[in-house]
Amino acid sequence: MSKALSFALGVLFFVGCEITIDKPIGKEFSAKEKSSLVGSWVSDEGSFWEVQKNKKADLVIGALSWDDKKNEFKVETIELFLTTIGQSEYAFFKSEGNFVFCRYVRKDDSNLELMIPDSKAFRKLVQESVAAAKVSGSKAIGVVEDENPDFSVNSDFAIKLSSESKALLEFFESPKIDACFDNKPFLKLKRIHK
Repeated sequence: MSKALSFALGVLFFVGCEITIDKPIGKEFSAKEKSSLVGSWVSDEGSFWEVQKNKKADLVIGALSWDDKKNEFKVETIELFLTTIGQSEYAFFKSEGNFVFCRYVRKDDSNLELMIPDSKAFRKLVQESVAAAKVSGSKAIGVVEDENPDFSVNSDFAIKLSSESKALLEFFESPKIDACFDNKPFLKLKRIHK
């Protein structure tokens, strides 16, 4: 894996350490839709992504990286699950028993843009949901885990979203979800081979 790809996945998984979900939500892609992403992709920075079909996941991303300490190549495989929620498409990456996610936009068959979640916006959303659930008795969309829940005091936190929450899916289907993702693409990918 090139340093650019390592950085890109590292940032996504770092953000994902703050925001995870127990399992993917939304409408699963059809086999044809999944197959449309199979192939080799390159980022603007020159990192390569190989996407293939897989029995355990919708797709897998394969990446090759160089280990300077061991002086050898290392192969990484990341399980990928794809869904549609409302008018948007999401990629869920399996990570330590949970999933991290991003929104992506297909500009055309050969160009993708990935947008990462805004952790502060999701935190506010979850805090409001927890407060509303206490009043109504409904299930909150997730929990915020930190030592000091006062956001004005503490900016270090982890958010765990619940796929079981009907309110979470409804939120993802609403236009309000747009405020929870950066508008600027985190990563742009161009297909180089099908």
